[in-house]
Amino acid sequence: MKDEKMTKDEIHIRKAPSWAWRVIDELISDHLGSSLIKSAADQMFEDVEVVMQPVVSSNIAAVGFREFCGLMVVQFKNGSIYQYDNVTPELYHEIVNADSVGSTFNRVVKSNPTAYPFTKLI
Repeated sequence: MKDEKMTKDEIHIRKAPSWAWRVIDELISDHLGSSLIKSAADQMFEDVEVVMQPVVSSNIAAVGFREFCGLMVVQFKNGSIYQYDNVTPELYHEIVNADSVGSTFNRVVKSNPTAYPFTKLI
């Protein structure tokens, strides 16, 4: 499970970038030893700080983004926080600049969990 803590304007999570999992999958498919796979996975995990930006929405309180790993974090007004993978900078900006942040998020990201896998953090 990912470690997380939340401050007023930031969320810290332990996250392996999407490319890390592709490397691990390749190692497994090449039938390399499990100790090598574990070592590679341990080295690819890194702390990621996501600065949250408040948004005007009836359902979403704030959204944050880390471009280098394609990670978007969404804090909902009910207190739950989710992370979404494979998000491009263009998509992030489309969501936070939309006339309806929640509708755009629901239509593009939430309705497509295969393209944008998610994890509930809180």
